[in-house]
Amino acid sequence: MKFFALCIAACALALSGCSIFRFGGDLLSSPIEVRQTQNGFIATQRAGIDRPAGDPSWETVRLQNLADKARESGICPAGIEGVERKLEPMVSVESGTAYAVTYSGRCKKELPRIAPAAG
Repeated sequence: MKFFALCIAACALALSGCSIFRFGGDLLSSPIEVRQTQNGFIATQRAGIDRPAGDPSWETVRLQNLADKARESGICPAGIEGVERKLEPMVSVESGTAYAVTYSGRCKKELPRIAPAAG
């Protein structure tokens, strides 16, 4: 009987969208999303407690992921430059703060291709 009551309670919480089940997702990092703008790009990513926004090594990883995603998507095929970063706190807990990180910048101009010299 106790098992049945426990199952009913767990199902009710899950169906009600209880924040206990969603809270962990707000604290973890997310994939980067890159969009084209008139003068370049804008990208957003959640920097969670698993990859803190203030950690230089994770920032290097995020910027590399941004450059790769912008190039692979065709938004900035020659790469990115002039990247600015803005942090917005999303949620704080005892173990840290998750931030929404917004990057904006310009696409590098493609250099003209030079034909190889005839030999």
